[in-house]
Amino acid sequence: MRRIACIAVIAAGTLVSAGTSRLAAQAMASGTWGGTLVPPGDEAADLQFQVVSAEDAISITMVIPGFGELPLDDVTLEDGTLRFSFNIGLVVKCSLAQGDDGGFAGTCNGEDGNSGQLTMTPPKKG
Repeated sequence: MRRIACIAVIAAGTLVSAGTSRLAAQAMASGTWGGTLVPPGDEAADLQFQVVSAEDAISITMVIPGFGELPLDDVTLEDGTLRFSFNIGLVVKCSLAQGDDGGFAGTCNGEDGNSGQLTMTPPKKG
């Protein structure tokens, strides 16, 4: 239970708000993405991301097992970098670099100085 609470707090402080944002000259596959979140001083937790990508907009909702859904705000994908931010009493900014496999990995930094590592794995084709 402590782990779920810690994940929820880090996720809320590292990945939340709502909305759809512009998508720069790149596309992101729509569907269910996998992923992990490694909060400071804790073990990795598996996540899912519901991605809806259109020609000029992208919407991402993070799904944390045992906690619920967290829509992301200010989502942009430019030059191979996925960025988003959110505010749940704490502003958090995430910046994830795209890898050769099409997935993303990087850091989410809270204004309180805490940070966590986040990965996103694209949906399987087929």
